[in-house]
Amino acid sequence: MATSDADARAFRVARPARERVGLDDPAAAPAPGGAAAPAVVPGGLLRASDRPAIRRLAARMNARRAPGEQPALAGEIAALVVLHEAGHLLIDHYQASVTPPPLRNALRGLRAALGPDLDLLLARFAHLFPSGSRAARAESRSSLLAELLLTSVANENPAGDHLRDLFDDTVLLRETRYGEAIEALGASIGAGPGRGLGADGLLAVLREPAAQAPTSLA
Repeated sequence: MATSDADARAFRVARPARERVGLDDPAAAPAPGGAAAPAVVPGGLLRASDRPAIRRLAARMNARRAPGEQPALAGEIAALVVLHEAGHLLIDHYQASVTPPPLRNALRGLRAALGPDLDLLLARFAHLFPSGSRAARAESRSSLLAELLLTSVANENPAGDHLRDLFDDTVLLRETRYGEAIEALGASIGAGPGRGLGADGLLAVLREPAAQAPTSLA
């Protein structure tokens, strides 16, 4: 089955949060004789257009938070997803506007720098941030690298600290050479503009929302 553009750009909820909050559970008990309700977040993929799933996720997260803990607001989760989807659009534009595609060159550089550890990193990432119903083996390395980059950018944004369960990269930092990969990737794509991205390149544009509003996702 072909992967839709919406699925390809969807925000992947981290596996630990997905399991802890029960995102694959039915959103409600089925009516007698009726069909089963959809999952809280189908496939663990959040789309900006699926506001009911975002509201269900916020409710599930808040039900498990301690009294006095900062709540997860549906509007903030939606903003996080919009930033992720916009990041994908920027990466797609960058890939199409520069020849050869920058992520292809970045992969070559990462292969030279990390060797077989690159395969371990991408496999661990695909496990921790599953792509819903899509088979991980069907994903290109460039697609995984784009997700890796956007996950790192999300973790750098202090406005999302209280939502970090959804995209926490701590396991990657601890168990793989993720930090080195992000540093090398930033060096590879951070220099040299793509069309319409300005002099500082793609990475600076992806980081701009956090730089302009470090305390707000809105």
